[in-house]
Order: sequence, then C-alpha cells, then structure tokens
Amino acid sequence: MFKPIIASLALFAAGMTVAAAAQPTALTLREALEGISPVAYEAVQHLEAAHHTQYTDAQLNDLFTTPEFAAEYKRTHDAFCAKPENEKVLGCQSGQSVNAAAPRS
Repeated sequence: MFKPIIASLALFAAGMTVAAAAQPTALTLREALEGISPVAYEAVQHLEAAHHTQYTDAQLNDLFTTPEFAAEYKRTHDAFCAKPENEKVLGCQSGQSVNAAAPRS
C-alpha cells in the first residue's frame, strides 16, 4: 500500500527538482555575449589578455564603443571566417560587413 505512495512522492519530488532547475535565471552581460556572439566574446577575451585584466559588465559596455574593440572584433571575425569550416556561416558570406561592432558616434 505504501509503495505506490512512496513511488508517487519520489516522482513528484523528481519533477519538482527538474521544474526548479528549469526556472530562468538572469544572465550576465558576458554570458549573454558568449551565447549571442561568440566572435565578439572572443574579441573581448583577446583584449582582456592583452591588457591583463577582466572587464566588468559596466566596463564591457564602454569597451564596445571603442575603436580598439572594433578593430579587434574585425580581426577576430576575419580569423573566424578564414577557417574553411566557417565559410558557409551567414556572417562570413561575401559582402557581409562587420560594421555592427564599429563604435557609434
């Protein structure tokens, strides 16, 4: 008699654990950048290595508007697109511009 109840409770508890794990959580700017634009994320990593620092989210917002980031993004994008396995990636098609990363005036 107790076995079906215990089994039901175990299944309910497992379901609640899965449901709790599925709850959305806020991403940091760095996490969002990595998911949305791996090329931009890699450009940030290159700049952080060059400057021996790790930028905060607030600093990243400022970094994105600099000519230094635009130049590094272009270098990273060009290197990404130069790989044969990426030649069919939409952002690597001829005529595609990387001006999206250029600083805004």
